[in-house]
Amino acid sequence: MESQILKQLKKLYKYEITAEEWQSFIADKDKDMVKECCVHWNDIQDRLKRIHNSFAYTTRIRKYCNYRIGTDVLPFEVVKVISDKVVEIREMDAENIKPPVLLSLGGFAGVHDNYTQEWKCIPNENNPVIRIRLSSKGWGRGYYRMTDTPKYFYDYNF
Repeated sequence: MESQILKQLKKLYKYEITAEEWQSFIADKDKDMVKECCVHWNDIQDRLKRIHNSFAYTTRIRKYCNYRIGTDVLPFEVVKVISDKVVEIREMDAENIKPPVLLSLGGFAGVHDNYTQEWKCIPNENNPVIRIRLSSKGWGRGYYRMTDTPKYFYDYNF
């Protein structure tokens, strides 16, 4: 029974089922069991967040790294590993696959739903190679974050 609750809870967090479907699923379940499963799930999620945000995890050299500029994110590929504290990277090009939805007019260019946008990151050998170092703040003074997948994000609301 506990595994069924956890499976449904996982589906809820992945948006595979709606909140209404979750409510109808737990309607006839033992409330203490549901509460225990929810607490257990939240503990797992908290541990994963702590691991993924730990210095040891975020500074491990990976295939890509993302550069944060305020709310925007630019993708880079790791071209060459010089040492465990120095890498050479090259910016990737991004192609807009799905632009964000305009929710309402206002602000500088309207209010957009930024989370509907999709980008395709494409390596470009013509872009210059730069060298970044690992410091106590992270890669490139903490502006770069190593990752297994490149990410491009443009905040249309600024």
